[in-house]
Amino acid sequence: MFKKNFITLFLKIKKNLKTFFACKYFVKFLIFFVSCVILIIGICFGNYYYQIFTPLQKNTEKKFFVIKQGEGVNQISQNLKDQKLIRSMWDFEVYIWQKKWGKKFKPENILYLPT
Repeated sequence: MFKKNFITLFLKIKKNLKTFFACKYFVKFLIFFVSCVILIIGICFGNYYYQIFTPLQKNTEKKFFVIKQGEGVNQISQNLKDQKLIRSMWDFEVYIWQKKWGKKFKPENILYLPT
């Protein structure tokens, strides 16, 4: 009895799913959804590239920045932002994390950065 009811219920669900996925609205929705996801990913990567790899100013003079004792990546990024050497603290910290440079910053290191 239970097995027969379960099988009929399964067959009804299967039939309804087939008609739903064959529906032209589902296909349009799926194309729209995938397009939106691709667009959002493209915008995020474009913004990340702009924030990290384009210079803050047009001139090519270099400024120096000294790391003090006890400063972590967060404090270093805050100081760089205060001196207008980077656009975004968050993007700088993500870039440092990706390159695994967090432990390479030591006190009295001098970074020569283009502005």
